Amino acid sequence: MRTDGHSIASYYESAEYSAMVDRLKELQKKWAIGVIDLYTDKAFNDAAKEKYDFWMFDPIHPTKAGYIEWWFPQMEKQLTEILK
Repeated sequence: MRTDGHSIASYYESAEYSAMVDRLKELQKKWAIGVIDLYTDKAFNDAAKEKYDFWMFDPIHPTKAGYIEWWFPQMEKQLTEILK
């Protein structure tokens, strides 16, 4: 979490959101589906500290630059792993 109280990147500090992610992981195991997980990837979320204001519009939504420079490369990486 940032010192100003906002979450970092795709990690959103919320009990409801966390429960939703947990449920998604249960469904992932049950149905053997791929899930692109930006929420619990600590290294991914820690990388945002330097460029948070440039990459994030608000605590949940990235800016265009955030998608292009940060989220899309990570999504591509995870999707490539899922499709192997």
